[in-house]
Amino acid sequence: MKKYILLILAVGFVSLAHSQTKTEIYEAITGKSLDNTGLLGKTFAFGDRKRSVMDRGQMVLRISNAATYGYDRWGLNHEFPAGSMAQNGCCTYYWTQSPIVGGLIGGQPSVAVGVRGSVRDSEEEFQPLSGYDAGFVNAEENIGIAFSDIPASWPNLWPIEIDPTGTYTDPNNGETFSGVEAPLHSDIRFPVPHFMQESFPASDPDKRVGYFVVTDNDPIDGNTLENNGVGPLNVRFDIWVVNDASVFANDGLIFIQLMTNVGTDTIKDLYMGISGDPDTPEQGGAEWTDDLAMFIEADDPHIAEKLSDTTDAHLLENLAIVWDPDDQSAGFLSSGVAWIGLKFLEATKIGLDGAETSYDVSTVFSYEYSEDAQSDADAYNTQLKAGIQTPHNTTPHSSDLYNKPYAYGPDITWVIAAGPMDIAPGEQVIFTFADFMGLNEADLLKNARLFQAYYDNDFRTPKPPAPPIVHAVPSDGEVALFWSSEPSESSIDPITEANRFQGYRVYKSTDRGNTWGPIISNNEGNPSGYYLPLAIYDEPDDTSGTYPLGDFFYNLGNNSGLKYSYVDRNVVNGYEYWYTIAAYDGEDSWLGAAVPPLENAPANNPFNEGNNSVAVIPQADPAGFDAGIVQVTHSAGNSDASLVAVNANPFLEDGTMESFLFGGDSIIVSAYSTDLSNAYFVSFTYDSTLELPVWTMIDSSSSDTIVRNEPDLITQYKYLVDGLIPVFENATWNLQIDTVNQNITDIITNTPLAFSVGHSSGIDATWAGFISAIPVTPPEGPAVYAGLDKTYEIRFKEEGSIGTYFMPNLSSSDTVYLPLEVWDVDENRQINYAVYPTSPGKPLFAANSDSTFIFTKNLYIVPANEPYDVELLPHSFFSDAPTLTWMIYFNRTSNEWENGNIIRFSVQYTKPILLGEDMYTIRTTEPNTLVKRGDLNDILVVPNPYIVSSVYETNVEVKEVQFTHLPDDCVIRIYNIAGELIQVLKHEPFSNGYRGPSIEAWNLRSYNEQEIAFGVYYFHVMADGQEKTGKFAVIR
Repeated sequence: MKKYILLILAVGFVSLAHSQTKTEIYEAITGKSLDNTGLLGKTFAFGDRKRSVMDRGQMVLRISNAATYGYDRWGLNHEFPAGSMAQNGCCTYYWTQSPIVGGLIGGQPSVAVGVRGSVRDSEEEFQPLSGYDAGFVNAEENIGIAFSDIPASWPNLWPIEIDPTGTYTDPNNGETFSGVEAPLHSDIRFPVPHFMQESFPASDPDKRVGYFVVTDNDPIDGNTLENNGVGPLNVRFDIWVVNDASVFANDGLIFIQLMTNVGTDTIKDLYMGISGDPDTPEQGGAEWTDDLAMFIEADDPHIAEKLSDTTDAHLLENLAIVWDPDDQSAGFLSSGVAWIGLKFLEATKIGLDGAETSYDVSTVFSYEYSEDAQSDADAYNTQLKAGIQTPHNTTPHSSDLYNKPYAYGPDITWVIAAGPMDIAPGEQVIFTFADFMGLNEADLLKNARLFQAYYDNDFRTPKPPAPPIVHAVPSDGEVALFWSSEPSESSIDPITEANRFQGYRVYKSTDRGNTWGPIISNNEGNPSGYYLPLAIYDEPDDTSGTYPLGDFFYNLGNNSGLKYSYVDRNVVNGYEYWYTIAAYDGEDSWLGAAVPPLENAPANNPFNEGNNSVAVIPQADPAGFDAGIVQVTHSAGNSDASLVAVNANPFLEDGTMESFLFGGDSIIVSAYSTDLSNAYFVSFTYDSTLELPVWTMIDSSSSDTIVRNEPDLITQYKYLVDGLIPVFENATWNLQIDTVNQNITDIITNTPLAFSVGHSSGIDATWAGFISAIPVTPPEGPAVYAGLDKTYEIRFKEEGSIGTYFMPNLSSSDTVYLPLEVWDVDENRQINYAVYPTSPGKPLFAANSDSTFIFTKNLYIVPANEPYDVELLPHSFFSDAPTLTWMIYFNRTSNEWENGNIIRFSVQYTKPILLGEDMYTIRTTEPNTLVKRGDLNDILVVPNPYIVSSVYETNVEVKEVQFTHLPDDCVIRIYNIAGELIQVLKHEPFSNGYRGPSIEAWNLRSYNEQEIAFGVYYFHVMADGQEKTGKFAVIR
């Protein structure tokens, strides 16, 4: 009887919908109040429920870990642009949204959905599992749901297999399935989808990833028998939400929904997708009642009639759009209402054997808010099984100023899903979609293309040029900065595949990186977020002047020409300065979207060498110092690296350093007599503590270690030894590709066939280099040069061959057939090979209808330096690593071939330094550091007097005065006016107050760690029999 009454009420209220709010319709049809179901703002309401805000971009969304992707009465439900609600009360663009899944259990339909505030017979049927967040809520800190960029929101330990609502044990291996693979090693701190281990952006600082887990079988609040159904489906959803701050993906989010059947029954004819109630916008009187929508199918025959721009139409398939036909919201917007987009990205079933089956969108069903399903049977049969619904308006609706045919509406609530599919216990389904906004149709279509490409490119967006390697040489009243031209100037953006390098920007920080110079104001006089550089050096080309970035103009330079050094004379000796050199580029484009100029951010720690930031303290040369001379030889080994001796003085008469080896200039090399007295040996080993290869420099006469376990081969001008700076050229720890020579024989000229060499995670492009970089058994050695020096061919042919098949997680290996052969051209022989797919399952290829073939997965083919012999297969991924050579990558979306096609390639590479084999010898004269009469006369104490604090202090809790112009080794004694010894300072490297060879700092504490009193103090410096006395004052 209750159900009958509800249906009558639903019919009765359809005609009143336009005069009522959604809340009124909800309460009238359901008989419930939206205010009495409990608000998630309460810390312990609904058990483990929590809410957090995805606010890294221009679309802001408050979500619930009960799989409710926004609800209007929480606020910030698809706020666009960010901040507009606080500014003018408009606009948000959804009422509610959530996953939906339905299937047959014992022949009867069961549907679970997480929407809130809909007029369904039941809602909020997904409930979160505990243990997947920190367990508390702090709204001010945005702590609730686990976010990748907020470690305080994480649990102390991530659950690995605990699921109190039921787990599934794999009958093949006995492993209990949990939905998330256990962390592979300690560096993985945030769970990532097991099918995206390599590419998921959870560790990217520019991205925020939310993660939570829900099931539909909570006995109280889940998909229960009371909801006019047959009970729960017993499904678990692991849900990731990707929020990118970059300008290319900041207008929306990507939702990755991984569903697992954790029950004991096979779910028949399952459909999975999204249920949503988009509104353009929510604000305004009954504004949601006039919205229109459309769907762009794959190979849509009407796409040109539906869309204003069909550029890159393949990126616009499976796109749902909602717009406001009169482009206004009474009392809020007279025009400029944003457009809503939902882009289907993937639906894949993963079988128990790892086999993948892809599905396209099967269901697009649109209806008015008041006409929602009133039973599981209704939701399943009417909504999920609806197919691609025929548009309500094949000709433009009379209210539509955009005059678009094939539209749904007015008033849009929708279900978009993929299916049907049978899901056995333990099997999984991935449903991924982009949820985004656009300022208008053109902006929305641009974002649709970008989100599709963003997902296809593993969440990567255009990047600035690679940062330069920056170094500093301090001297008396000056800091000399110099940097390398590479890798910045030849770096290729991996996304746009273009080199738009433009120049370098020099920044300086006087507050240890809190700021980087004066902040530039925008057009309204407000801070822009950009700092004023000390200098800009840019390419002398047709790119210069300013570039508009919203309300701010970015300075591209004035074609001054490139330089690789900068001398800062606006410094105070003894003060710590930070510098960073940012490589920047000019405008680029990506899928029709303008890519604005991008520049490197400062490195996180300027004390770490080999990046684009440095920390330095200018100071005078130590008293009595006289540099020696040097000669260098490569005494052992076959590396392509060389060690060069560089004069330590970076200055010429004009104050520049253009004679150093930067940007193709020559280097200053000391050339002296061969009658040398000192020798230094440079050798190479592996440091088990650092877990890195390192080089060490030892003084042969004293056995002192001059440079200890240094892993950096790239950084220029780092160590000063006997008046020289040892600099490695063309040096690398790992094999480095210089050129890939390739020739592709394509008997069908329009067949795409392309490849790349290497794996992005590898330390080099070889198989051994790849597995050395991931947490598995290490290789038994590097790839043998003999195998790397050869020319190989991949010959596509029907008879094919057998190769090794490595599982993506390298847990096992098998054999696999591919319609190709791999040949060693130099020795004219067929050879073995291995195949490494990025996702599990076979087969790895499929035939098209036109006699061509495609790969069904992204994969690597790895030639082996051995004759073709199936008896040798399968390979061991670690013990056979020296035999396996280059990793040849094929992307399944950009490759197609037919029998007869041939890929020929060879690789030119730089031979790395080999541990225990290469050695260099440096011979020098001994520098003269003996302090002579008069050398100590310039010693000073600064500041003098010391009044309360000094500019040299980097910590407010630590006081500091400095003794300057010291010899590099001396003893300083400090006395009070009564002649009592207060402190003794030993000035030498690594002393507590060591600020460089000529400066020693004192913290104004006595030898028993008591703060000294104000007054006058005397100091006495002793070095090499010479001495200096003086006095200074301390005023509190």
